[in-house]
Amino acid sequence: MANSGDESESIRGRAGMVIDTVSGVIVDAKGVVTPLPKAAAKELRKLEKGLAAARKTESKRLRQVAAAAGPEAGAEIAKRPIAHWLDVLNAAGVPCGRVMSLREVFDDPQVRHQQMRITIDHPKHGPLDVLGFPIKFTDDPCRVYRPPPDLGVDTDAILAELGYAPAEVAELHAKRAA
Repeated sequence: MANSGDESESIRGRAGMVIDTVSGVIVDAKGVVTPLPKAAAKELRKLEKGLAAARKTESKRLRQVAAAAGPEAGAEIAKRPIAHWLDVLNAAGVPCGRVMSLREVFDDPQVRHQQMRITIDHPKHGPLDVLGFPIKFTDDPCRVYRPPPDLGVDTDAILAELGYAPAEVAELHAKRAA
């Protein structure tokens, strides 16, 4: 789906999802293929071209900075812990933070304090960790009313909304593309 040229034909998401703008489909991490509406595929192709140009420009700029710093810069940076460099950069007015693994993010004291991971009871899957609410209201706290739906439960309704006829939906199911 992707090629090695400057203009990629797919967008890879963080969770292994691929949006193939040429074929007009989304392929999730489990290989389930979902068709994109034609207008969305067209908009994604335009967005992808803009992002590719921005990545190319940023990559060139970063290579220039690295070349100017030379190999000594990496050796010098490695002499001190990450916390030191975060303090130095923040003191210089550069907003920054560590890149953390998912486990580190949810073990972070502030993330725990803000209840950004909550556990709900799913009727089929038991206790399930989900993202908490990013906005907190003192007088009217947010709460989960129902668990997330199982994978694919709304596929037929969504395809119908996108204009697919029942026969087309059945054909997609037969091909294991929906």
